[in-house]
Amino acid sequence: MSAYSFSIKTDVGRNVMYIEQHGQPSAGDVLDLKEVFVVEVGKLRPGFSIVNDQRDMNLEPYDEDAMVAAKELIEITNRHGASRVIRILSADFLSTVTLGSMLAEGRSQYASIRVGTPEEAEEALEELAGNPIPDPE
Repeated sequence: MSAYSFSIKTDVGRNVMYIEQHGQPSAGDVLDLKEVFVVEVGKLRPGFSIVNDQRDMNLEPYDEDAMVAAKELIEITNRHGASRVIRILSADFLSTVTLGSMLAEGRSQYASIRVGTPEEAEEALEELAGNPIPDPE
């Protein structure tokens, strides 16, 4: 059994997806997340936001298969028109390097915002609701 778990909740009215992750995912774990993610992202309109709580994740470098699956998630997020992903993360250096590397390799096309708490994520959503990020086209 993997030491990884996740949950995804979608607020269609607010056009926001909430993801909570714990542990370090294997490639199989990321594929399981992707399966649920694809269904949930289909409920949202372009310009949606994602709040991804990764405070309890081990963000040591993923193995190669998990990295490939994570990049697929970034591509799906791009295709569905996310405007921003707000990540709730600790401030450690390793998670910053790992996340930055994955976003660059996956060619994310959305704003990536980092906060420390769920409350800060909600504040960011409220602030950004009045100032939408323009469409890159």
